Amino acid sequence: MSYDWTLFHKFAYDIYKNQTFGDKETVYRVVISRAYYAAFHAAKEFVEQNNLKASVKRNSHEDVVDSLISANKSDLSFTNKCHTMGNRLDRIRRDRILADYNEKIQISDKEAREALSIARKIIAETV
Repeated sequence: MSYDWTLFHKFAYDIYKNQTFGDKETVYRVVISRAYYAAFHAAKEFVEQNNLKASVKRNSHEDVVDSLISANKSDLSFTNKCHTMGNRLDRIRRDRILADYNEKIQISDKEAREALSIARKIIAETV
């Protein structure tokens, strides 16, 4: 039995909706990070289940993105779905890196909502 990553996404959403912490930007940063990891793990399982693994070049996060973006199956609809997922995952991966490591930028409510939305779409596409 594997972990249900939709629960991780739900937790990120609950943090966003409840915002019981005093500092909203901290909430937004945590939400982006958790939303990304929910999407990343769901996408990683999807890549493994569909034998899409590209050659390992850097780290597992970039490898999952590359595996999706470089997918080339005979089913054009499936290939397009993979490319879309890969591009979405890469976007929130970059947002997560900024949220986790860049103290010089301000993270907004809009960015947190977008991360939740993109992660939800990725997770839905992996089912």
